[in-house]
Amino acid sequence: MFKTNKLIVSMCGILLAVLLFISLTAANKASYAEEMGQAEMQDKITCHATIDDDFADDSVLVVLDSEISKINKVHTADFFNGVDLERIEDLTARKNYFEYEENEFKQILQIYLKDKSKENVLKAISKIEKLDGVYSAEPNYLVQSQMVPNDKYYNNNHIRDGQWNLKRDSGINAEDAWDITQGSKSVRVGIIDSGISKHTDLNNNLADGYDFENNDTFTADDIGGHGTQVAGVIGAQGNNGIGVAGINWNVTLIPLQCSYEDSKNSTWINEVSAIKAINWATDRWGTAQQVDILNYSVSGFGISLSLLSAVASYPGLFVWAAGNFGENVDSFKDIDKFNIDNLISVGAINKNNKRSDWGALGSSNYGKNVSIYAPGGESEVTVIEGHNVPTTSNRGDYVAFWGTSCAAPHVAGVAALLLSLNKNIPAK
Repeated sequence: MFKTNKLIVSMCGILLAVLLFISLTAANKASYAEEMGQAEMQDKITCHATIDDDFADDSVLVVLDSEISKINKVHTADFFNGVDLERIEDLTARKNYFEYEENEFKQILQIYLKDKSKENVLKAISKIEKLDGVYSAEPNYLVQSQMVPNDKYYNNNHIRDGQWNLKRDSGINAEDAWDITQGSKSVRVGIIDSGISKHTDLNNNLADGYDFENNDTFTADDIGGHGTQVAGVIGAQGNNGIGVAGINWNVTLIPLQCSYEDSKNSTWINEVSAIKAINWATDRWGTAQQVDILNYSVSGFGISLSLLSAVASYPGLFVWAAGNFGENVDSFKDIDKFNIDNLISVGAINKNNKRSDWGALGSSNYGKNVSIYAPGGESEVTVIEGHNVPTTSNRGDYVAFWGTSCAAPHVAGVAALLLSLNKNIPAK
């Protein structure tokens, strides 16, 4: 399942996020225990590593069962019964710049050894995994990423910091995920937005959609460019030597156009049209035109009950931008109603994993009812270099993208990668 249960996840290390998305955020502990049984849930996992495996020689990763994790937030060396330790790092410690809801969880510790050798790592594991309250112990495996795209703007030679949002240290570590999958055309992602313009980096992944404002199938007239920017984050064709790489190099992007221009030439999204788009996707569930994921990089999360009603009836995953107004969404009158299984709300963080702040333009909404945070940039929005996210433009070139509008398609893109491996993962 895709339900996050309000667990705040740093998007650094997308491969871990892919695994944790299913196992840790699928449901709360009570519902999982009901299905699996408490005893089975706490069973130990035995390590089968050998000296020939590739792993670091200085540390052990330890997962504590949820009962011990709940009681002991910080563990001392005494807990590990004589293992010669240098220090202990809690990998599940929450960052103090996020507000979050406490959940029962399995605490993950990195145990650093004083005597560094692979032999000592294996000896320490054999001792630690026998301790009461230890769910598993294993080496810190080393995996080399092989799948680095050759797209023009991915690396630093054309744009300062390149596509930092996809890299290991500052972003979602897409390279490790690309070693496993680069996406699949069988996964169909609907983008409820201003349309998607024709673009060299998008054309091979674009399919026919619908314009719910004009009641026709012409969706390439993306005047504001917002939908084209969202599309680039999710599904710009990667490793083709040009432009940018999307999270999915292969995917099917469905433009669901819901925009109009006012008398001042400003582009707006019509909420009535957005509801029609959600219902359109719902009606096609179970057919060859099924839309597996809907991305909605538009404000209204925590407020729009009419749109929420349509989302609740949609069988797929709905990814909703949390908003750029610097507000605590927990203060919204009806926010509790938005805690539904197939809805993920997305806040924005910068390359330092802090909540995005765009100065006079606003900052990311926050609160325990924001499900997850993803790269949304910061700094000046008109400059492609630096802190914002390079993506596709409605002019046929590339532009800097920012905001929770930018963060949401990162989550939709990761979900699409998951579905490329297993189309049977339910959203509810």
